[in-house]
Amino acid sequence: MKHNIIDKSYANSFWMQIYGSPKKTKDKEKRDIMNRCPSLATLWKGRILMQIESEEAEKPKQSAENIP
Repeated sequence: MKHNIIDKSYANSFWMQIYGSPKKTKDKEKRDIMNRCPSLATLWKGRILMQIESEEAEKPKQSAENIP
């Protein structure tokens, strides 16, 4: 099943697993690939609790909020 922000598939809170490359990976190309493609990563780096909301806007803009 494909999830979509617009159809509110992420309106409820959910945990997102974070994967990436080990810090000591010397090969820059492999490190970059693992950090861009979580399915190829070899290290679990943690998880974050997320909730994504969307709404119609005449002039859409991107924004982010810092969490204290």
